[in-house]
Amino acid sequence: LHVLYDYTSKEADELTLKRGSILAVLSKDEKISGSKGWWTGRLLDSESVGIFPANFVASSEPNLRIIDEKELQIGNLIGIGGFGHVHHGKFGDVDIA
Repeated sequence: LHVLYDYTSKEADELTLKRGSILAVLSKDEKISGSKGWWTGRLLDSESVGIFPANFVASSEPNLRIIDEKELQIGNLIGIGGFGHVHHGKFGDVDIA
């Protein structure tokens, strides 16, 4: 698996993850990891073994690209929240907010 996000261990049995590292899953059983949503694995570059949050890894590297704002069509305001204004929009044929 590919590590997607950095994670600093908080307990002795946890792995510290660095984005881009490769990890082998040893178990997805919460009885082994001790908590739901946590897996047991081994970092291939350091041979460290421990538990880690499962949502910090993926089976492949993400296919991300930077979107030029010219590719977006910004529409009507649909809401306002604590992080700012939300507008309806279009990215190609896809409705977005």
